[in-house]
Amino acid sequence: MRIFLRKAAGEAAQDQRLERLRRVLRAARRTVRYQGVLEAAGLASEEALRRLRRIEDALWRLPRLEAVEFDRNQSAWCTPDAAPPPPEVFYFPAGTPPRTAIVLPRREPWFRRDKHIRVFEPVQLREMLAFEPEAIAAPAAFLVFLARLVDSGYFPSFPALTRGLVAFTGVAPRREGPEEITSPERDLLWEVFRVPVFQQYLGLDGRRIAWECEAREGLHVESANAVLELDRRSEVLFTSLTDCQMPTLRLATRATATVELSRCPCGHPTPRLAEWRALPLPVPARAAYAAGRS
Repeated sequence: MRIFLRKAAGEAAQDQRLERLRRVLRAARRTVRYQGVLEAAGLASEEALRRLRRIEDALWRLPRLEAVEFDRNQSAWCTPDAAPPPPEVFYFPAGTPPRTAIVLPRREPWFRRDKHIRVFEPVQLREMLAFEPEAIAAPAAFLVFLARLVDSGYFPSFPALTRGLVAFTGVAPRREGPEEITSPERDLLWEVFRVPVFQQYLGLDGRRIAWECEAREGLHVESANAVLELDRRSEVLFTSLTDCQMPTLRLATRATATVELSRCPCGHPTPRLAEWRALPLPVPARAAYAAGRS
């Protein structure tokens, strides 16, 4: 049995989500690897897309996409000449947006910049410190790396953060498994910076898929941007409703979760992913990765 996680919304919102999926499927038709998949599913024509009445009507026809297959040749899943999505407003989950330094590799154009938001590359630590941020948002691994530098005394002085850290994790397949932030890493970040850590789960295009609030009782699902399913083993499957550069349809995330439908203590009514657990990469997948590198 599959569970489709979505916000209880009006008909207009559901129609908008369906139209977003149609746009992603149109982009997928132009990729090398999805063409045959969509033909076999009966979703290769414009008429077939127009006949769709629910997102489930499309997804039940599609096979799950294994992370090892996706990661071995990502260019085959890309849409030629697709325009990148416009930058979106950075979301800070606790109060008014603070002065935030966003650290991303290659200055990914995911977030709008303004007087409160600056984007830096990991090599621009001096520039980031000069900005004197109240909060830092970055991939979880970078935040842990930064905490270890600060803890070691590498910086003569480091700005006192006052608002928090936002740890980006995501669905991008990795040879060692999906990125996550562990309990020991959260403890380290608290010991070094003394501010709360909020996880934000991002798609391959940087769009927010799920996010953690101050209540710390799971990740709120951003249903306008994604469809999340749980398979029979409770593994999370991810379908993007925004990414036309690299369409992502029922990608196995190598992580399990449970679904919490009760209202969150923060008051937000959306479903939440709870008890998130990364799955170890299976031995056959490790062998496949090794073959792909040779």
